[in-house]
Amino acid sequence: MKTLILNLFILLVQSKHLTKYSIPALEETYVGLKFCPIPKTEYRGIPFKRQYSAKKTGDTVCENNRFFPYRRKAFWARPATPIKFTLVRDPVQRFVSLYEHFCDRLKACKGRDIHHFAKWINNVRHHRGAKWRKYRKANLDYRLIAYHMVPQTNFCQLGSRTKSFYIIRYSDNKTAMYGAFMRLFRKAHIPLGVARRALGHLRKSSTRHASQNEKRATQLKVEIAKTPHTVALIRSIYKEDYKKLNFP
Repeated sequence: MKTLILNLFILLVQSKHLTKYSIPALEETYVGLKFCPIPKTEYRGIPFKRQYSAKKTGDTVCENNRFFPYRRKAFWARPATPIKFTLVRDPVQRFVSLYEHFCDRLKACKGRDIHHFAKWINNVRHHRGAKWRKYRKANLDYRLIAYHMVPQTNFCQLGSRTKSFYIIRYSDNKTAMYGAFMRLFRKAHIPLGVARRALGHLRKSSTRHASQNEKRATQLKVEIAKTPHTVALIRSIYKEDYKKLNFP
C-alpha cells in the first residue's frame, strides 16, 4: 500500500495538477479508528533513532507480526463505523519543520535561506508547461521535498470531507495533546487502561529532540513573520489549508 501511494504521488508530482488531487493515505488501525498520516505533522516529543536500510519498512511491530494472533488481546465494543482522524499543523510551523529537516539537516536545498526556499517551492508548484513538468520530474531535490510539503487538505480527501474527520491540532503542549487523544479514544470506546498505555509517551518521554530544535524553529518563524512577501508565499502554497482548516 505504501509503495502504491508513493508511486501515485510521483505521477502527481510530474503532473501540472498536483494541488487538485487527493493522496489516498488513510490507514486502518483495527481498533475502531482510521488514521490519515500527513507528513510534518507528527508529534516530535517522541525520541527515536534514525536508521536507513533497504530492509526497513514503515510497518509497525504489530503489522510485522500479524497482530500477534496467539497472544492475549483486549476486546471492547468498537464503533459500528470507524472514526477517521488526523493531525493537522499550523502551515507556518509545518513549513519551518520542512525547512529544518531538508535544508538544515539533509542539506538538500542548495544553500537557499527560508525566503528563497519558499519562493522556489511556490514557483515550481505553480508554473505550467512541458518545461516545468520536465523539471519537476528530473529534479531529485524537488521530488524529495514535494511529498512533505503537499497541503494537508490533499491527503485522504480531507479538503472535501473535513467534517467527516476528527481533527487533532498539533501542539507543543503535551498535556493538550494527551487530552485531545483521550477524547478521541473515548469516542472510539477504547478502554481507559488501553488508552493510557498507548499515550504513556506523551507524559514520560524525553523531549530532547524537540528542545534542540526549538531555538532554530523560533528564529525561522521570526524571520518569516517580519517578511511579508515570505508570509504571502506560504499562504499561497497552503491556500487550501488556511481556507478549509480555519488557520488564522
